[in-house]
Amino acid sequence: MEIDTWWMRLVQGLATVAPLASDTTRGRDGAHLQQIIETQRAISAADLDLDTVMSLISARAQELTGAKGAAVLLAAGDTVLRYAAGSGSFEPKVGETVSIRDSGAGSMFLQDSAVVGEFADGCGLGVSLRRGDTAIGVLVVVAAGPAVFDEDDASILGLLSVLLSAALSNAAALESKRAEVETLGRFRKIFDGAPIGLLRLDSSARVVEANTEIEEMLGYTAAELGHLGIEDITDPVHLGRCVILYGEIVEGSRDSYDIEKRYIRKNGELFWARARATVLERDADGAPVFTILMIEDISKRKDGEVALRENSKLAKIVETQRDIAAVGLDLEAVMELIADRALLLTGGDASAVNLMEGDEVVMHAARGIATPLVGYRRALADSVTCHAASSGRAILIDDAPNDPRLNQALVASLGERSHICVPFFSGGEIVGSLSVMSTSETTGLHEEDRQTLELLGVVLSSAVTAAAEFDAKRKEVEALTQFEIVWRNAPVGIELVDLDGRISAANPAMLAIYGHTAADLGSMMIHELIHPDDVTRVREHAERMLEGGSESDTTRIAYRLNCGRGETSVSSSMSLIRNADGALAFFVAVVEDVTIRNAAEEQLHQSQRIEIGRASCRERV
Repeated sequence: MEIDTWWMRLVQGLATVAPLASDTTRGRDGAHLQQIIETQRAISAADLDLDTVMSLISARAQELTGAKGAAVLLAAGDTVLRYAAGSGSFEPKVGETVSIRDSGAGSMFLQDSAVVGEFADGCGLGVSLRRGDTAIGVLVVVAAGPAVFDEDDASILGLLSVLLSAALSNAAALESKRAEVETLGRFRKIFDGAPIGLLRLDSSARVVEANTEIEEMLGYTAAELGHLGIEDITDPVHLGRCVILYGEIVEGSRDSYDIEKRYIRKNGELFWARARATVLERDADGAPVFTILMIEDISKRKDGEVALRENSKLAKIVETQRDIAAVGLDLEAVMELIADRALLLTGGDASAVNLMEGDEVVMHAARGIATPLVGYRRALADSVTCHAASSGRAILIDDAPNDPRLNQALVASLGERSHICVPFFSGGEIVGSLSVMSTSETTGLHEEDRQTLELLGVVLSSAVTAAAEFDAKRKEVEALTQFEIVWRNAPVGIELVDLDGRISAANPAMLAIYGHTAADLGSMMIHELIHPDDVTRVREHAERMLEGGSESDTTRIAYRLNCGRGETSVSSSMSLIRNADGALAFFVAVVEDVTIRNAAEEQLHQSQRIEIGRASCRERV
């Protein structure tokens, strides 16, 4: 709510209250109104935080109405109100919650005007706090004695509620702006630090903003790019197609396009790049106001393609590239295809595709005489892959039986005479390799074969890396799916508890034990659900876990709950979960309802005691 708006409401409120005051009370009311105005000035001038504002309003409401206590309650979900601030008799209640449906404060929250209601310690008066037409809380006072509140008290409370509603609205608006600034800040970091060129374009394809990578790629500063359009940095041969595609974005018939074309550097040099334009925002008329153009330099790949086309002998490599692309993200299929084509392109007797698993190199696909070795693993440091990775390129070993870079036991078992190893990289890290072996003493592998496989190296690396990443993501999704099934269908309760004791998640079985909905638990601390006599013992267990190091990350404890189902006995296994760096993260508790079991055991013990008593009587007789 804007300051001018709620100040006008305050002035209108003063005009409404003034006629109610008699000559004998006008002095008192004038003093009260002056205090309200001073309260407003204090809030505006001191730029107080919201908690301080609510505490100030509570104290002033108690003082001006002569109440024994005053409080501000805010909606915490659809069913409860939380005491956010309080003075006098309400001060100890700060942090507690009450039901909207079954409390005096709740009935006041649902009304549009000041209403009288009953509290446990006396008669109360309250007025709802609103943001626009929506109730967000209630300001209440409770009488100091048998006397009830009058119309002047209701007016005072109404004026104070205007001040507080404005403060709450301003706080919400500020939080929204803060979130927006944080989002923009994250975008700025991504934009400036992206490893590819980024341009932000307006509706006429003029450059509005550029990141550092594109400045280096094109040779222009951001300021210079601000005076240029796409036509100034695009090879005229490709300009017509770009104009058509961007025109379709402006018309709204497409939201993105992806094209490979040549760009012009500031020094006039041409280079190939992949350009993807994406509309991130349109105005009310559908015109693009925020379009991002991502530019990736693909000159090396294009140069490789040109070299392949010029060498007719290596035309099959181009076909292999297409076939690998067609296989897509199926890791097993990609590796099998690479193993097949490596033999076809070189005439070798064996091929193997290896992937890194930790510090080991593992053979995942093989052809020819190496097929039985699938699954074979060895330390990276003891493998030819390590030497290929160090050189950063494919290596040819033309005297395999006498080269220390190879495992000589394996060389002997296969009868190798020559060997080529092509390393696969991702982000500068070795992720695997392709090995091709020949047993021929006369027509073994040679430099042309090495060059052939090296030309494919970039494609092979990206194909294996993309497929491996997709496979890892698929397994992660499958694992999460399995966990979700266990979470939902487990016969015992499972809950996640933050380190401060707030319940962050609970499975259906846990909700059934508590007798609460997930919405109810969202505003509750775990100690609110534990029987008061057991709270201290449970807290001590948790504190010992927090202080005891990793050897104390798990404990088992029995206690009672005092929740929606009444008193319930449970047995809980609590574990302290840590992040990858060892930092404390949260508790997970597996909880079993043992109420019925405990009752049965107690009944059994009682029966045993009775039988022992009867036996004793028979012996005396």
